[in-house]
Amino acid sequence: MTSEVGAEQTGPVGVPDPLAAAVAENARWCDRVGRAAGARTTADPRRWWSATRMPPLHPDAVSLVPGLRAEELLAGIDAGPGCSVKDAYADVDLAVAGFTVVLDGRWWHRPPGPASGTHLRTAVHALGDEVAGGLLASDPDVRLVVATDGEGRVRARAVLHAAGEVVGVSNLTAEVGVEADAWRAVVAVAAGRHLVGWERDEDLGAATAAGCEPLGRLRVWQHP
Repeated sequence: MTSEVGAEQTGPVGVPDPLAAAVAENARWCDRVGRAAGARTTADPRRWWSATRMPPLHPDAVSLVPGLRAEELLAGIDAGPGCSVKDAYADVDLAVAGFTVVLDGRWWHRPPGPASGTHLRTAVHALGDEVAGGLLASDPDVRLVVATDGEGRVRARAVLHAAGEVVGVSNLTAEVGVEADAWRAVVAVAAGRHLVGWERDEDLGAATAAGCEPLGRLRVWQHP
């Protein structure tokens, strides 16, 4: 069974709670990837999860609200070796279930508005094999943004996934030295809508330079 995740958090009037919108959009993105790969996904108001193992680099469960207990977040998933869980509010202790922390990060939000200039040029494409082995290539709300320099060399890539007035940004990679320009280029593609996502602490500076505002913390746990 599948269900819409956090739809009540977004709408044409904006996002009254940017943190909740960022969390909900990310869970929707996980759901898109999982369903495309054949995973059995579902959600309730408190969490999203997959009864079968998700594709690599995607969690098997995501908390949607703060204050969950470990047993609630892990219910209904294969919590054995290889399982990963996104603790979206960094407030669940999964060490008691044999998990270890593999990364810490922070959510961010950028309200609609003009983007700063960048020397990079952008082109928008259907998603190829970069994410989920091309399984999302036919999804009209998922696009690959490619940023090139004046000589046509690819300097950065990112995936945008839309959900109403909110656009999630993920899988952003940039060559060393152009990280801030890459973020400004990606932001400019969808600057008329709310942008949300998350970044590791060490990568957050380039995002904030493009106008992304840091929000709450998150944590990813994995069972060895």
